[in-house]
Amino acid sequence: MDHWTLVAEYLAFVILVILFLRYYLYGRHVAYTFNRKYHLVCLCMSTLSVLINVVCVYTIAYAWKIPLWLNLLLNSLYFEISLVMCSMLAHYLFMQLFEHVYDKRPLKRAWKGIAALTVGFTAAVIWNLRSGAMFYFDADRVYRRGPINRLGYVILFIEICMLVACFLKYRHSVCKNMANLIYSLPPLILSMAAFQVAFPEILLNGTLTAIANLIIVISFNSRTLDHDCLTGIRNRNNFFTEVALRLANRQAMHFILLHLENYAAVNQMYGHPFGDALLYEIAYKLEQITPQGRVFRYSNVTFAMVMPFKNDEAARRTEKEVLDCFAGNWTVGERQAHVLSTQAYMVYHGEDWTPEQISEYLEYTLALARRQEKRELRFDQDIGKMICHKRHMLRIMRDAIENRRFRVWYQPLYSCHTRTFCGAEALLRLNDGEGNPVSPDLFIALAEENGMIDALSRIVAEEVCRFLSSPAGRRAGQVAINLSRQSFQDPEVAEYLLECLHR
Repeated sequence: MDHWTLVAEYLAFVILVILFLRYYLYGRHVAYTFNRKYHLVCLCMSTLSVLINVVCVYTIAYAWKIPLWLNLLLNSLYFEISLVMCSMLAHYLFMQLFEHVYDKRPLKRAWKGIAALTVGFTAAVIWNLRSGAMFYFDADRVYRRGPINRLGYVILFIEICMLVACFLKYRHSVCKNMANLIYSLPPLILSMAAFQVAFPEILLNGTLTAIANLIIVISFNSRTLDHDCLTGIRNRNNFFTEVALRLANRQAMHFILLHLENYAAVNQMYGHPFGDALLYEIAYKLEQITPQGRVFRYSNVTFAMVMPFKNDEAARRTEKEVLDCFAGNWTVGERQAHVLSTQAYMVYHGEDWTPEQISEYLEYTLALARRQEKRELRFDQDIGKMICHKRHMLRIMRDAIENRRFRVWYQPLYSCHTRTFCGAEALLRLNDGEGNPVSPDLFIALAEENGMIDALSRIVAEEVCRFLSSPAGRRAGQVAINLSRQSFQDPEVAEYLLECLHR
C-alpha cells in the first residue's frame, strides 16, 4: 500500500479558504454576476474534493477498521467530484474565452464535449465498483490501482487541448487576461499532473486545483482600473477594449450612447449622495435591459451600451426600453427625481472602422441629438459625411495654424460724430486649400471643441500688435480683438497680450 504525503493537500485547503474569505469580504461591495456565482461553485467543488481526498487517505490507511462498502463509496466519490470539478473549471474558462464573441455556438459545442467526457467518466466510476478497473481493495483490504486509474488525467488533457484549440481559433477576440491565463495555466497543470503520475506518494491534486482557482481569481475576479468604482459597471477604457475585441471578428453590434441632461441640478437639489445612488440605479437598470450586452460608464453622466445586433426590430425595441426608463421618475429611498436623457444610436455591420472611429461617430451623433427637441438620433450616411467634412476641416485648420495661413482682416470703425475713422475690429479669416473661404462660425466652433481656440487667439493678438506697429496701425489708433470664453480662463492671457504689445 502507498503511503501518501498530505502536506500539499493541507496547503491547498488553506489557499481555497483564503479565496472564500476574499469572495466574502470583497463580494459585499460587488454584484454577483453569473460568472462569479459559477466560479464560487467551482471553489466549493474544489474544497470538497480536497476534503474527501484527505478523508480517503485516512480511511485507506485504516481500511481493516472501516466497512469495505464505505471505502469504495468514498473513493468513488473522490474520483467523481474531482473530475466534475475539473470539467466545471474548464467550462468556466470556455465562458471567459467566448466572453467577447456573440456567436455562442462554439461555446455550446465545447460544453457538450465536456459533458460527454464527464458522463463517460461517471459511467467508468460506476463500472469500477464491480470491475475494479480504476481501483480496488484486495483480500487484505489494501488499496490497489486498476489499469484505467489515470483516466481522469487523460480527460483533463483532452479538455486542455480543446481549450487551447478554441483559443488559437478565436485569439483575436480573446481579452488579454484570458490570453495570459492560456499561456500560463495549461503548462502548469500538465507539468504538475506529470509530477503526480511520476511521484504518486506526493498528493498534488488539491494543490493543482487551488493554484488553478487562484490564477482564475487573479485574472478575472479582481477589479482593476477597468471598472467604475461608483456604479460597479465597466468604464471607458473597458469600452474600447470590448469594441476592439469584437471588431477583430467583425461581429455585428448595436450601440447606444446615453447622456443625462442637467444632472448638476439633481446634485444641487438632492445632494451628491443621492446623485451617486441614482447613477448606480440607472446603471443597474440599463444592465437589466441588456443581459446579452454590456453597459459602460463612458464619462461622468454618459453611459454606453454595446449589444449584439440581431435585426432592426430588436434594436428599436431595445432603444424604446431605454427611452421608457426615463419617461417617469427614478426612486432612490424615499425620494424621486426626473432625469432627462439624450440618446445616440448606431449599428455596426462589419465596416472597416476602429474603436476610436466608433466613439467619434457616437459622440458626434449625440452632440447633434442634444440640439434637437426629440433628443434621440440614429447615425446614418449623412452624419457620416458631416463627420468626414469635420475631419477635413480640422486638417485644414491644423495646417493653417502650423503654416500661418490664417489672415486678419480689419473692419474700420467710423465715428459719425467726428466723421473720422477711430479704430478697427480684427476679424480672423481662412481659406481652404482651393482658395474657398471658410465660414468663421464653422472654424471658430471647431477650434473651441478641439482645443485650438487659444492658438487662434494668439495668432490674432500677434498679427494685430504687428499691425499697430506699422504706420497704418498707428493712424488707426486702436484695434478691438475677440477672445473666447476659454481664452479668458487662461490665467496668463493678460501677461501674453502685454508681452505682444511690448514686443
